[in-house]
Amino acid sequence: MTPKKTPAEAMRRKGRRPERNLRPQRILIVCEGKQTEPNYINGIIDEIYHNLSVTRDETFEVIGTGLNTLGLLRHAEELCTLNRCYRKVFLVFDKDEFPSGHFNDAIYLTQKHDEPPFVAIWSNPCFELWLLLHFQYLKSALPWTDYANKLKTYIDYKKNLPDIYDLVKAKTDTALSHAEGLYAFHDSIGNTSPSKRDPATKVDVLVRFLRTYQPSLPDVR
Repeated sequence: MTPKKTPAEAMRRKGRRPERNLRPQRILIVCEGKQTEPNYINGIIDEIYHNLSVTRDETFEVIGTGLNTLGLLRHAEELCTLNRCYRKVFLVFDKDEFPSGHFNDAIYLTQKHDEPPFVAIWSNPCFELWLLLHFQYLKSALPWTDYANKLKTYIDYKKNLPDIYDLVKAKTDTALSHAEGLYAFHDSIGNTSPSKRDPATKVDVLVRFLRTYQPSLPDVR
């Protein structure tokens, strides 16, 4: 007796591919800030999906928490326990005035996660450094409260701007170059600890990853 073919096998013999009913794995981006960082990241994501048929909610989940360093890491772990559909998790947080040990530990423990992989997107001292790098390169440490004032010399900046990405996006390539330059500078003087890399930021890593979803931009992942 000829074995009965499954529906999928029958469709393949007819030259058709079987339908798949898989929920897409999503990218989770958990932010320390409740508005500034999520507003910036959502601006990139909205731009990515403006002309695509897939909605952004099918691929990205961006959450502002108000938590910091180790607390943010624990929250991300809890979210992944509750929902196992994430392909990759980014944690966006600042050094600010938090203890160096907590900051470094959060980065180290984040890097130990591999199911799904966690990526620490840290800024020392603050996220405003990344925004400022769109307009100038600086390698001297400043009080973290000074970065917002410096930004105001270039844009009408204040916390929680909903359109912050639109205000700086034209200079994204400049910011990427400046962030790489800062990292190379700290390497050259032997600063290996993230808490000692002041100023420095890894926001460029997240931006480069998000750019891989933009068809008009090169794949730089």
